[in-house]
Parts: sequence; C-alpha cells; structure tokens
Amino acid sequence: MVITGEESHGSRELPLRASIHEAGHAIATLSFPELLLDHVTIVGSNDAAGGTAMGVRRGKPMTVSALDAFLVAIVAGRAAEEIL
Repeated sequence: MVITGEESHGSRELPLRASIHEAGHAIATLSFPELLLDHVTIVGSNDAAGGTAMGVRRGKPMTVSALDAFLVAIVAGRAAEEIL
C-alpha cells in the first residue's frame, strides 16, 4: 500500500500522516489470522510516503473470509487517517 498526495515530501505533516496511515494497515493486518504482515516503512520513495507489505498467508487458500480481511486491511490506512 502506498499513499500519495499534494503535500511536498518536505512537509512536517507528511511523516506523521504516513505513520498513522501505515499503522492502520499494519494493525488491521495483524488482527486477522488469515493475513501476514511482511514489513512496514515510512521511508518515502518516488511518490509514496510509505508502504506496507501484506498478504494472505502462504499456503492458505484465498477464501471469502481472507479476501474480506485483505480488503479491510487495505482501507484501514485511510480510516486511521480519518480517525486521527
């Protein structure tokens, strides 16, 4: 997952926003046993202010439950920004 926006990467608000956003993905991912969190970063690259590598656990089938969990984890970054 990556976030992009109008803010310049020099903005003092961007690292905080990226941290909250990526934490939202990470917390949601860790809440579901079907999902695996590989890594999280707030070190920007190109147009991304951060990133979260997550997915369905290896060897597990993509069930409706796993897909629902993955979709929740995807939108959790933006939801975390809205809450805070």
